[in-house]
Amino acid sequence: MKPEHVEPIQKTVHPNEKGEASVVCTQCGQRLKLDRPENKDPNEAFRSIVSCDQCGCTYDVLVNFRHGGRKSTNLTGICTTLATDKTEDHDNFNNISGIIVENISKTGIGFTLKHLIDIKIGDTVKVKFVLNNNKKTVIDRTVVVQRIDNRFVGAKFTRPIDAGEKDLAFYLL
Repeated sequence: MKPEHVEPIQKTVHPNEKGEASVVCTQCGQRLKLDRPENKDPNEAFRSIVSCDQCGCTYDVLVNFRHGGRKSTNLTGICTTLATDKTEDHDNFNNISGIIVENISKTGIGFTLKHLIDIKIGDTVKVKFVLNNNKKTVIDRTVVVQRIDNRFVGAKFTRPIDAGEKDLAFYLL
């Protein structure tokens, strides 16, 4: 079947602790599972072209096997620029977006913006999301944007998660 809407997007994804990898379609939100080819070394990155069965978008994906633990998630939240956060001008929609948190590690986060906002690599932004743990812990962190692939943002925390943040540290186990 030929895709109706082809939109090549470069994305980098990280497998979870079980070695499973997926990407969320930026058009329709469907989670697309990525299978590692049998002939690929499990400790190396590989490229994959994946098409969404629901809307037909096509993605060029790099699956990266990092040594640090990265937990795949599907959490909702918001991202705001620090200018918006400081001025309390929440009517400026160019500086606020809903997000889907796709992965978290002790040092960073990967999320997809629901709509594009005015950020670039090196910017410091605020992310706020709710863990799907029993307590429904609200996480409110400042991050520095490291990578932008269309609507996907890779960012590092301004300070790594430590043992003092028990709910988030436990969540990552």
